[in-house]
Amino acid sequence: MQVVVEIMSGTVFHLQVGDNATVQDMKIAIQNQENLPSDRLTLLLDRGYDHFPMLDDQKPLSEYGVQDGSRVHVFFRPLEEEASDDYTGDDEVMDTDRTESETVDERDDNSSNDDSSSSSPKSPCEETSVESPEYIDVSD
Repeated sequence: MQVVVEIMSGTVFHLQVGDNATVQDMKIAIQNQENLPSDRLTLLLDRGYDHFPMLDDQKPLSEYGVQDGSRVHVFFRPLEEEASDDYTGDDEVMDTDRTESETVDERDDNSSNDDSSSSSPKSPCEETSVESPEYIDVSD
């Protein structure tokens, strides 16, 4: 059977698949014709106002109602984010002013003992006092 395939970029082409082809077979045919990674494709069958996701790769296209002349939309699943090598599982943002071995309690104790006359540089996030400008009343 011949199926009309539309990729989300707007590319439209015809694809010849067997009557007993599975969703996976169609994804591989799309991969071969358009050089797209089949493992990231999601197919939706266009049935007028309804769209049916074809999520089971082993299921025959005919079980989804795909027939000669059917239109299928192709979408991409996003790449899974790879965990960074230095991720420790601690969701708290590392404070650059403390060492890795310093605990939260130690940091809190140290910050409560901070002396305002210390010469350590202020981070951009620390609040500084700014005097507001004088305003002149011109309502005369």
